[in-house]
Amino acid sequence: MAELAARIAAGWGRDQHHTALTAAITRLYRGLIAFPAAWPEHRREAFVADTADATASILTTLLDNYLDTLADTTSRSSSLGGDDVIVELGLLAQDHLAWQLTEQLPELIADHTVLDPGRGEGSMTACGPRQRAATIGVRLPRRRGRRHP
Repeated sequence: MAELAARIAAGWGRDQHHTALTAAITRLYRGLIAFPAAWPEHRREAFVADTADATASILTTLLDNYLDTLADTTSRSSSLGGDDVIVELGLLAQDHLAWQLTEQLPELIADHTVLDPGRGEGSMTACGPRQRAATIGVRLPRRRGRRHP
């Protein structure tokens, strides 16, 4: 996680656009998030994709706000150098990612598990025929012979 935070900070404003940031966070989450055993792979992947995208957006806002605040409060003659700013950005990114992994994501997984403890969205493996809508309609032929007045 520290390596990712350092890469994010070093490339901030140049090569860390939203797509690249989301992909890097996705790789991190895949390796570190502990999912419930009942969650199938497609549900895990959807969760990782959604949360990595959200984390990338929040992290972008966090780092941009830090740089804006720094630019507003320091003068051009400030002794704060570029390397110091990169270190600060790296620490902010690392703190945010650690907070996400240790507090936010486990709570979110627990909430998702409470709401849907089964096989996941769209899964038909956990329900019987009476629990799902009929997909094939049967049309019976008309009875001939007896007419009702």
